[in-house]
Amino acid sequence: MQNDTELDQMQSAYKAAVEEWIAAIKQEEALASVIHSVAEVDKWEAAHFTEDKIRSKVKAAKKKYEDALLREVLWLLNRNNCSSRSERSARNASPADPLQQSLG
Repeated sequence: MQNDTELDQMQSAYKAAVEEWIAAIKQEEALASVIHSVAEVDKWEAAHFTEDKIRSKVKAAKKKYEDALLREVLWLLNRNNCSSRSERSARNASPADPLQQSLG
């Protein structure tokens, strides 16, 4: 089970990566709006590669955070399911039940 601090850190890392990605998209957009000399087109293309690299970083941070959340949810479901099963067994068991006695 992940603790809340770890999940908070993963969430913060994801959010920071998204903000970095947004800035890269805006930089690429700004370069797409200038006079298209060869030098400017080269800068625009470089900005695109930077944006793409940061997008990959965002996807990795998102996957890490989502996987941790999924593990947390599954752990909680499993824990609750085990507790529910034990409670049902205790409620349904009768001391005179030979099957329960042989399993117990």
